[in-house]
Amino acid sequence: MLKNYMEDLVDVWLPQIFRDNAEKYADVCKCPACIARMKKEALNRLKPLYLLGSPGEVPSMEHLKGMPSQQEVIAVLEDVIGKVREQAHREPQARPSGPQFESLANLRRRNDRKGR
Repeated sequence: MLKNYMEDLVDVWLPQIFRDNAEKYADVCKCPACIARMKKEALNRLKPLYLLGSPGEVPSMEHLKGMPSQQEVIAVLEDVIGKVREQAHREPQARPSGPQFESLANLRRRNDRKGR
């Protein structure tokens, strides 16, 4: 099974950073969308480390030679947390267009025009 080991590291260390620094990051949104954005940003900045193996298998030391240090990964995660903290819920959410997603105000305006 092909696996990007960096995903596992981010999945382990991101919650650990929040636990170890609860006061520092108390104001950071931890909703699933913001957590996913933090993981995405971190994984885009970290070099992937693809391994072949069975689920749950621990990588050998030889496989981990090119891996960044724990401090490097944590530094990237802390930087990403800070950026998401500043942008929390400000990114526009993609939404399909169409009448079923029209606002109530727009529907009323359209109906008022038809009634005239």
